[in-house]
Amino acid sequence: MATITAKTTKKSYGGTEEKRPADAPQPCGPTIEPGQVEKQSLDLFLLTLGMVLILTLGLAILMVPVVFWQRPTDILQDVWRKGFYGFLVLSLLFDAYLIQRQLKLRQLRRLLAQQRSDQELLLAAKKMDEALLHSIGEGVFAVDSEGRLILLNRRAQEWTGVEARDAISKPHSEVLHFEGQTPENFVEHAVETGEGLQVAGDAALVRPGGSRMPVSILAAPVMQDGRVRGSIIIFRDTSEQRALDQMKDEFISIASHQLRTPLAGLRWYASTLAEGIAGALSPQQNDLVKEMESCVVQMTTLVNNLLDVARLDQGTLTLNHVEVQPQELLAEVVSTLESKAKRLEVSLRVDGEGSPCPPVRADKALLTEVLRNLVDNAIKYTPEHGVVKLRVQPEGQSLVFSVSDTGVGIPEESIEKLFRKFSRVENPLSKRERGSGLGLYFAKGIVEKHGGTISVQSIPGQRSTFYVRLPL
Repeated sequence: MATITAKTTKKSYGGTEEKRPADAPQPCGPTIEPGQVEKQSLDLFLLTLGMVLILTLGLAILMVPVVFWQRPTDILQDVWRKGFYGFLVLSLLFDAYLIQRQLKLRQLRRLLAQQRSDQELLLAAKKMDEALLHSIGEGVFAVDSEGRLILLNRRAQEWTGVEARDAISKPHSEVLHFEGQTPENFVEHAVETGEGLQVAGDAALVRPGGSRMPVSILAAPVMQDGRVRGSIIIFRDTSEQRALDQMKDEFISIASHQLRTPLAGLRWYASTLAEGIAGALSPQQNDLVKEMESCVVQMTTLVNNLLDVARLDQGTLTLNHVEVQPQELLAEVVSTLESKAKRLEVSLRVDGEGSPCPPVRADKALLTEVLRNLVDNAIKYTPEHGVVKLRVQPEGQSLVFSVSDTGVGIPEESIEKLFRKFSRVENPLSKRERGSGLGLYFAKGIVEKHGGTISVQSIPGQRSTFYVRLPL
């Protein structure tokens, strides 16, 4: 850790010297310097000397009028009498003044002692705050409102290879370098908007020598008197977590591959039994075989979803771009899900079928899977006699697919986590079918690999509309 040498100032009191850091926090209340007490003592001495001189001069003046008119004895008696009374009055006034000055001097000394005590407490609190900050296991740095570094804790210095004494007062972008999914202006975002920002994903800290350390980042504004004075940033090493995630993805991929073969066999045997090739079945046996075949189909779909998500996360999923006719794509999706919609008594239709629409370059199979997933969810969460509409239309330089329904809607607090892996929104119609929570996550990843975006608008209890925007 860098050693920071603080400048000190010296004050003399009682023949000794006291050193105080120049950047030490100032105590609350009136500030009393030791020199003030010494000045009070000097003022008292000069005042005493002045009073004595005034008294002597007064006695001499009293003698002048009677020197030439009275005898020496009378003169001495008169001077003694008048001088005594005058001295008595002056002495009383002077004693009162001395008492008042002494009380004020004692008060100043008490204030000085209190000030020293407050200063020691503040210094102790500052040292404790610094010790706590440097003991944190995460990297911490802070910037002022202009983006200059004002703090760099021990762990941040260790990870970045930069010492605090070489970094303080420099722009953070010259000292600390992040890349990946980290926004370049995540520090400025907290300062300018006064809102916190959390960054995860593939964010990485670029270390000296070019090595990269995966990190998650939390940037928060520093508020004082209702104004943003800077930002404090905490970043955490996520190397171990990313390694575990990679191991998990590899395990899912291997396990899914191994499951596909036996599932294919189970599905073939169930179909064979249902068609009566192996012998006639009773009605009860036939129902059981059909239920078994349905379960195998659901299991196969789940395994395929896991494989697709694993390839997406590992970056091994490649796109086969071809020219796709949007209207034909919607018609194909409708044909595959029409029977399910009829079974659940939901009306499924395409709006604006005759409207001209330009072709789009995309991976037809993956884009079909995205739309099929959205339509399947719309049917699943729409009550009986509801309507699911599909539509595609150009908007500027984009082609927009929309899937709207008259279903149960999505709560506002659930929209943010809707596209996360294994995320599910519970509602009264969830018991119809239990999904894997991977469909929307996969759809978002595929749309983003096409350079597009996916979003949703929903009114709870009334309707939901999903939008897929692809560049033309």
